[in-house]
Amino acid sequence: MVKILTVKKRKILSVTGIRSDYALMTSLYKAIDRHPKLKLYLIATGAHLAKRFGYTIREIEADGFFIADRIKSLIDSDSKTARIKGAALQLSRLVESVNKIKPEILLILGDREEAIMTALVGTYLNIPIIHIGGGDQSYGNNDDVVRHAITKLAHIHLTTNLKSKSNVLKLGEQSFRVMNVGHPGLDRLMEVR
Repeated sequence: MVKILTVKKRKILSVTGIRSDYALMTSLYKAIDRHPKLKLYLIATGAHLAKRFGYTIREIEADGFFIADRIKSLIDSDSKTARIKGAALQLSRLVESVNKIKPEILLILGDREEAIMTALVGTYLNIPIIHIGGGDQSYGNNDDVVRHAITKLAHIHLTTNLKSKSNVLKLGEQSFRVMNVGHPGLDRLMEVR
C-alpha cells in the first residue's frame, strides 16, 4: 500500500483595507499563494467594500485570491473620530475572524488602521506578526506613531530600505528579527513593459 503524504500548509493571514495597500502587496500575495507549503487568507475591509471608492474588492476577486472575510468598517465622514470608530469596528470583527481561521502568521503592511488592529489581535492571541514597512518615515500626520507601535508589536520586521532598518533597530528591536528586503511595491515595475 502506498502512503500519500499530505503537506499541512501554514496559514498566513493579511488584512487589506484600500486599493493602495493591496496594489503594493499583490506580488507578495501571489508568491504566498503559489507556495506549496503556504495558504493565503485575505480579509477585505475599509474602502474595498465602499461603492464610493469603486468597490475594489472586485479587483481582489478578479485576481483569484481567497477572501476569508469582509469587514464593513468605513465610516463615511470627515470627522476626526471616523477613522478610529472604523478601526474599532475592524477590531471587533477581526478578533472573530482570526479566532475562526487560526492563522499561524499575520502579515501586515505599513501604518493604516487595519495594520494596527491586526497587530493588536495578533499580540493578544499570541500569533506571530510580520511587519513590512517598519522604520519608514512620514511627516505631518499620525502614521509614524502608528507604524512605530506596530513595529513594537511585531516579531519579524521586513524593512524597505537601509535607513528604515536602522530606524527599527533604534527602536530596540533585535537585529536577527530585522531584514531589509526592499519594498514589495517595486515588484510591479517588473510587470510593466
